[in-house]
Amino acid sequence: VADSGNHAIRKVDIVSGYMSTLAGSGTAGYNDAVGVLAQFNKPTAGYPLGLDVFGPKLYIAFESDHQIQQADWTTPTPTLSVLAGDGTNGLVDNVNGAAAKFYNPTGVAVDFAGQSLLVADSRDHTIRIIDLSSTAVSTLVGTGVAGGEDSIDPNSATLSLPFGVSVTRDGRWGLVSDQGNSGIRR
Repeated sequence: VADSGNHAIRKVDIVSGYMSTLAGSGTAGYNDAVGVLAQFNKPTAGYPLGLDVFGPKLYIAFESDHQIQQADWTTPTPTLSVLAGDGTNGLVDNVNGAAAKFYNPTGVAVDFAGQSLLVADSRDHTIRIIDLSSTAVSTLVGTGVAGGEDSIDPNSATLSLPFGVSVTRDGRWGLVSDQGNSGIRR
Protein backbone atom coordinates (compact mmCIF):
# COMPACT_ATOMS: atom_id res chain seq x y z
CA VAL A 1 0.00 0.00 0.00
CA ALA A 2 1.25 3.47 -0.88
CA ASP A 3 0.42 5.33 2.33
CA SER A 4 0.68 8.86 0.94
CA GLY A 5 -0.22 10.78 4.10
CA ASN A 6 2.30 8.84 6.18
CA HIS A 7 5.04 9.01 3.50
CA ALA A 8 5.49 5.24 3.66
CA ILE A 9 5.03 1.95 1.83
CA ARG A 10 3.10 -0.53 3.97
CA LYS A 11 2.33 -4.21 3.62
CA VAL A 12 -0.64 -6.21 4.84
CA ASP A 13 -0.52 -9.94 5.59
CA ILE A 14 -3.70 -11.14 3.89
CA VAL A 15 -4.12 -14.10 6.25
CA SER A 16 -3.58 -12.40 9.62
CA GLY A 17 -4.45 -8.80 8.68
CA TYR A 18 -1.19 -7.65 10.29
CA MET A 19 0.06 -4.39 8.79
CA SER A 20 3.68 -3.27 8.90
CA THR A 21 5.84 -0.62 7.30
CA LEU A 22 8.11 -1.85 4.50
CA ALA A 23 9.82 1.47 3.92
CA GLY A 24 9.49 5.10 4.91
CA SER A 25 10.18 7.05 8.07
CA GLY A 26 6.78 8.75 8.24
CA THR A 27 8.39 12.14 7.59
CA ALA A 28 8.23 13.78 4.17
CA GLY A 29 11.61 13.99 2.51
CA TYR A 30 13.95 12.34 0.08
CA ASN A 31 16.49 9.83 1.32
CA ASP A 32 17.53 6.51 -0.18
CA ALA A 33 18.01 4.16 2.72
CA VAL A 34 17.05 0.77 4.07
CA GLY A 35 13.52 0.21 5.36
CA VAL A 36 12.10 2.76 7.78
CA LEU A 37 15.16 5.00 7.40
CA ALA A 38 14.10 5.87 3.85
CA GLN A 39 12.14 9.06 3.27
CA PHE A 40 9.48 9.74 0.63
CA ASN A 41 7.29 12.66 -0.21
CA LYS A 42 3.74 11.35 -0.56
CA PRO A 43 4.04 8.10 -2.49
CA THR A 44 1.07 8.21 -4.84
CA ALA A 45 -2.14 6.52 -3.85
CA GLY A 46 -4.13 4.71 -6.52
CA TYR A 47 -2.02 2.61 -8.91
CA PRO A 48 1.58 3.45 -8.04
CA LEU A 49 2.99 0.05 -7.19
CA GLY A 50 4.29 -2.52 -9.64
CA LEU A 51 5.37 -5.94 -8.41
CA ASP A 52 7.94 -7.89 -10.38
CA VAL A 53 6.97 -11.52 -9.83
CA PHE A 54 10.34 -12.63 -11.22
CA GLY A 55 12.31 -10.12 -9.08
CA PRO A 56 11.27 -9.92 -6.34
CA LYS A 57 11.19 -6.13 -6.57
CA LEU A 58 8.52 -3.55 -5.97
CA TYR A 59 8.44 -0.44 -8.17
CA ILE A 60 6.96 2.78 -6.81
CA ALA A 61 5.90 5.97 -8.60
CA PHE A 62 6.77 9.05 -6.57
CA GLU A 63 4.61 11.79 -8.01
CA SER A 64 6.05 14.69 -5.99
CA ASP A 65 9.67 13.54 -6.44
CA HIS A 66 9.29 12.92 -10.21
CA GLN A 67 11.00 9.54 -9.81
CA ILE A 68 10.49 5.82 -10.01
CA GLN A 69 12.09 3.92 -7.16
CA GLN A 70 12.58 0.23 -6.58
CA ALA A 71 12.47 -1.75 -3.37
CA ASP A 72 14.32 -5.03 -3.25
CA TRP A 73 12.22 -7.08 -0.85
CA THR A 74 14.35 -10.23 -0.71
CA THR A 75 15.26 -9.29 2.86
CA PRO A 76 12.97 -8.43 5.79
CA THR A 77 14.13 -4.80 5.52
CA PRO A 78 13.84 -3.70 1.86
CA THR A 79 16.53 -1.59 0.25
CA LEU A 80 15.18 1.37 -1.73
CA SER A 81 16.95 3.02 -4.63
CA VAL A 82 16.15 5.27 -7.57
CA LEU A 83 15.43 3.34 -10.76
CA ALA A 84 14.81 6.38 -12.96
CA GLY A 85 14.33 10.12 -12.73
CA ASP A 86 16.60 12.89 -11.49
CA GLY A 87 14.07 14.41 -9.09
CA THR A 88 13.17 17.42 -11.23
CA ASN A 89 10.19 17.63 -13.56
CA GLY A 90 10.47 17.37 -17.32
CA LEU A 91 10.41 14.98 -20.23
CA VAL A 92 13.88 13.61 -20.99
CA ASP A 93 13.98 10.40 -23.01
CA ASN A 94 16.43 7.92 -24.47
CA VAL A 95 18.71 8.05 -21.45
CA ASN A 96 19.32 5.65 -18.59
CA GLY A 97 18.16 5.75 -14.98
CA ALA A 98 18.66 8.97 -13.06
CA ALA A 99 19.38 10.97 -16.25
CA ALA A 100 15.70 10.67 -17.24
CA LYS A 101 13.04 13.17 -16.23
CA PHE A 102 9.39 12.58 -15.37
CA TYR A 103 6.65 15.02 -14.46
CA ASN A 104 4.37 13.62 -11.76
CA PRO A 105 4.48 9.88 -12.53
CA THR A 106 1.38 8.34 -10.97
CA GLY A 107 1.26 4.67 -11.95
CA VAL A 108 3.51 1.77 -12.88
CA ALA A 109 3.05 -1.78 -14.13
CA VAL A 110 5.57 -4.55 -14.80
CA ASP A 111 5.06 -6.48 -18.04
CA PHE A 112 4.43 -10.21 -17.69
CA ALA A 113 7.90 -11.08 -18.96
CA GLY A 114 9.45 -9.02 -16.13
CA GLN A 115 11.55 -7.07 -18.63
CA SER A 116 9.88 -3.66 -18.79
CA LEU A 117 8.10 -1.22 -16.54
CA LEU A 118 5.30 0.96 -17.94
CA VAL A 119 4.93 4.37 -16.30
CA ALA A 120 1.93 6.71 -16.45
CA ASP A 121 3.77 10.05 -16.64
CA SER A 122 0.81 12.24 -15.79
CA ARG A 123 1.88 15.83 -16.43
CA ASP A 124 3.92 14.84 -19.48
CA HIS A 125 0.74 13.22 -20.88
CA THR A 126 2.70 10.11 -21.87
CA ILE A 127 3.20 6.44 -21.13
CA ARG A 128 6.90 5.84 -20.67
CA ILE A 129 8.72 2.51 -20.64
CA ILE A 130 11.78 1.54 -18.62
CA ASP A 131 13.92 -1.41 -19.68
CA LEU A 132 14.56 -3.13 -16.34
CA SER A 133 17.90 -4.60 -17.39
CA SER A 134 19.49 -1.36 -18.65
CA THR A 135 17.21 1.30 -17.02
CA ALA A 136 16.82 2.92 -20.47
CA VAL A 137 13.78 5.22 -20.48
CA SER A 138 11.75 6.07 -23.58
CA THR A 139 8.27 7.26 -24.48
CA LEU A 140 5.92 4.49 -25.56
CA VAL A 141 2.77 6.55 -26.24
CA GLY A 142 2.06 10.27 -26.31
CA THR A 143 3.55 13.44 -27.66
CA GLY A 144 4.05 15.35 -24.42
CA VAL A 145 1.04 17.56 -25.19
CA ALA A 146 -2.41 16.89 -23.71
CA GLY A 147 -5.01 15.55 -26.12
CA GLY A 148 -7.32 12.65 -26.83
CA GLU A 149 -6.36 11.45 -30.30
CA ASP A 150 -6.35 7.74 -31.11
CA SER A 151 -3.78 6.51 -33.60
CA ILE A 152 -2.13 3.30 -34.74
CA ASP A 153 1.15 5.24 -34.54
CA PRO A 154 1.96 5.60 -30.81
CA ASN A 155 3.97 8.74 -31.58
CA SER A 156 0.79 10.44 -32.84
CA ALA A 157 -1.65 9.29 -30.17
CA THR A 158 -2.27 11.75 -27.34
CA LEU A 159 -3.30 11.35 -23.71
CA SER A 160 -4.40 13.80 -21.05
CA LEU A 161 -3.20 13.25 -17.50
CA PRO A 162 -2.82 9.45 -17.60
CA PHE A 163 -3.12 8.20 -14.04
CA GLY A 164 -2.88 4.42 -13.91
CA VAL A 165 -1.48 1.76 -16.20
CA SER A 166 -1.70 -2.03 -16.32
CA VAL A 167 -0.81 -4.83 -18.72
CA THR A 168 -3.22 -7.51 -19.93
CA ARG A 169 -2.37 -11.08 -19.00
CA ASP A 170 -1.38 -11.97 -22.58
CA GLY A 171 0.96 -8.96 -22.62
CA ARG A 172 -0.56 -7.62 -25.82
CA TRP A 173 -2.22 -4.50 -24.45
CA GLY A 174 -1.37 -1.77 -21.99
CA LEU A 175 -4.47 -0.32 -20.35
CA VAL A 176 -4.38 3.34 -19.35
CA SER A 177 -6.65 5.33 -17.07
CA ASP A 178 -6.75 8.53 -19.14
CA GLN A 179 -7.98 10.89 -16.43
CA GLY A 180 -8.13 14.07 -18.55
CA ASN A 181 -10.30 12.33 -21.15
CA SER A 182 -12.44 10.47 -18.57
CA GLY A 183 -11.75 7.11 -20.18
CA ILE A 184 -9.81 3.91 -20.35
CA ARG A 185 -7.45 3.65 -23.32
CA ARG A 186 -5.51 0.67 -24.65
